[in-house]
Amino acid sequence: MNLEMQLKQRANQVLAGGVSSSWNNFPIFGATYIKKARGAYLYDVNDQRWLDFCMGWGSLFLGHDSPIIAETMKQAQEIGLGFQYETEFHVKLAELIVQVIPGAEKVRLTNTGTEATLFATRIARAATRKRKILKFEGHFHGVNDYLLFSTDSSPRLGRITDGGEFEPVPGSSGIPSGIEDLVITIPFNDIETFIHTVKRHKNDLAAVIMEPVVLASMVILPDNDFIQTVRQICTEHGIVLIFDEVMTGIRLGLGGAQEYLGVIPDLATYSKILGCGFPIAALAGRKDLMEHLSPTGRAEASGTNTGRVLSVLGAYKVLSYLKDHPEVYAHVRELNYLLVNGIRELFLRYGVKGYVEGIGGRISIHFGTEKRLRNYRQVVETWNKNYHLKCYQKAFEKKLYAFLLPLGPCPEPISLSYAHQKADVEETLNIFESILRCIPYESQ
Repeated sequence: MNLEMQLKQRANQVLAGGVSSSWNNFPIFGATYIKKARGAYLYDVNDQRWLDFCMGWGSLFLGHDSPIIAETMKQAQEIGLGFQYETEFHVKLAELIVQVIPGAEKVRLTNTGTEATLFATRIARAATRKRKILKFEGHFHGVNDYLLFSTDSSPRLGRITDGGEFEPVPGSSGIPSGIEDLVITIPFNDIETFIHTVKRHKNDLAAVIMEPVVLASMVILPDNDFIQTVRQICTEHGIVLIFDEVMTGIRLGLGGAQEYLGVIPDLATYSKILGCGFPIAALAGRKDLMEHLSPTGRAEASGTNTGRVLSVLGAYKVLSYLKDHPEVYAHVRELNYLLVNGIRELFLRYGVKGYVEGIGGRISIHFGTEKRLRNYRQVVETWNKNYHLKCYQKAFEKKLYAFLLPLGPCPEPISLSYAHQKADVEETLNIFESILRCIPYESQ
């Protein structure tokens, strides 16, 4: 029995579900046990090399062993690695966030994106004294009870009501009944339904939360003027507009999606690349809204681990480095272009009915349609899951980590980083071509 099998047996005895995080349990294959990581590569406990397309679920934008990590660890150790009291670096990090993000006037640090979105909706309710939150089907905003509805962890698609809204379906067991009454779910890129829904609920609608460019369950770009219209309608009705930029923030450029789209939300949440491996998240937005947070207001947002100096210093160094090194973005954009276009060419060459979309190094590969996907329901209803699973198994066997990873109802996008090189893209395209060659496309 090899070491990985031994570890799986031991893990099943002491870890819930055999893993420390359910996301680490990949379909069919379960968990892979890693010994070390370098650049864009993983090395498992059996000393096999993997090309990593998960990259810390998109957080390791600079790679696994960026020099920034070593520099941060050394400096934090000199300061006092573990405390969470205020320092000069807390101020400098917030100043830098305010400088590079268009809509950021004040900042509050948190530990995770889940906390950041929870606090954002709390601010919205405190400011408007209204209860309901509107979200878009398939948009992922963390695993807090108030927003874990109609996501890729939901067991089914919600029924459509007469008004065009979707039944909000919990994405987890254990969410108390009644919370769904505070959640409104509608399709992305459907401005008519959005306007109708806002008019119907405006008297009790505190906020609209959205991934401005969907990068979690699929890469879905907004229609022309969709985000601008959402911004306009929210302003007209005094509704707080929240951009969940946990995925898009910093990945699409330092200013994130709001800079990319030219639309400024009232609040925005950040994590992932903000720390590039260090556990940190943030909430930023309009000064008048942010001052609803304690101690200037009565909305609470704090925690024992919030603002640990190691994570704060790491985030400051990451943002400073990206600000001074635009070649990082140029490199990732080039890799994104090469991989997306390479896959499109392979689809044509091998007669595969597929669609690929990528931005900022986040790329989704979808079998089942050649048409642009505009919302999550289209992704689920057109996905050729059986064919995808066959290709995923081959990719995994060829040591492409999280490439073509299937979630329950849809495929997981891949993540490129600054550590990936053109040779990695070429290797991936060669492997992908070998997969398409040996598994002829079959319709669903």
